[in-house]
Amino acid sequence: MIIMNYMNTKNKKEYHPTDIEIEQAVALIYYEIKQLIDSTLLSQDVKDIRFKNAFVESALVHTRILIEFFENERRWKDDVLTSDFGFSPKKLNISDHDRDRLNKDLAHLTYSRLNRSQEEKYWDYINVVLPILIRASEYIKFLLNEYLVPKKPYFFQFKQLLDDINKIIIVNTSDELSES
Repeated sequence: MIIMNYMNTKNKKEYHPTDIEIEQAVALIYYEIKQLIDSTLLSQDVKDIRFKNAFVESALVHTRILIEFFENERRWKDDVLTSDFGFSPKKLNISDHDRDRLNKDLAHLTYSRLNRSQEEKYWDYINVVLPILIRASEYIKFLLNEYLVPKKPYFFQFKQLLDDINKIIIVNTSDELSES
């Protein structure tokens, strides 16, 4: 059982994770990145539009979670932050339009959805996923070099994720280059 570690500062409870919580959070981060990779790959392989939509939306939900993880400088309640591991947060190269859609179209039932044309409802989600995967690659390299050692849990799983990410980046950036 994890005991929530809040520090009372000026009548606000500020959360400070314990070393044990930070170590256990590695599994959560692994899960989010792995699900993003798997959903992205499955969405590209499947032909049935019902399954394709489900995989795209799954990829986008994990994208939304990872955007907050990689960008947030300040903790909201008990969020896990990259800075908990000594890795600096950084704003990702995702357009305001895509950010708005992640918030308004994906995770909330909003009236703004009614204003989207049929073309606008299509998600060019690779443009949203790639910046996350690039940052995830940087983060995993950091973890492997600075935080995880071969005997720690998830070391080899993160090495495999790094290989998977690199394959997705290569395939999708080479597709862009060949279309130009």
